[in-house]
Amino acid sequence: MNAATTAADVPGLAEFTRLGKRLGLAKPPLIAFLFGAFCLVAALSVGIIFTAHNTLDWQAIQLWRIEWLLAGVAGFAAGLLLKRTS
Repeated sequence: MNAATTAADVPGLAEFTRLGKRLGLAKPPLIAFLFGAFCLVAALSVGIIFTAHNTLDWQAIQLWRIEWLLAGVAGFAAGLLLKRTS
């Protein structure tokens, strides 16, 4: 970005700021919240994308779900820790 570029010129930044104001979050906790939400969607989609043909496949899929869910919990926890209380 050069000096002539304003914040309004960045695509999606206005919507991102509006979402943060609607949820009452600053940018860092909002980013952590969106990361957590993305991880939850990823955990749900693992079961749709991959199918288990045997027990080993089923265990691998469950491990991937656990990893995505742990990342989502970490994102939500970071959002809570970054949120400023007034």
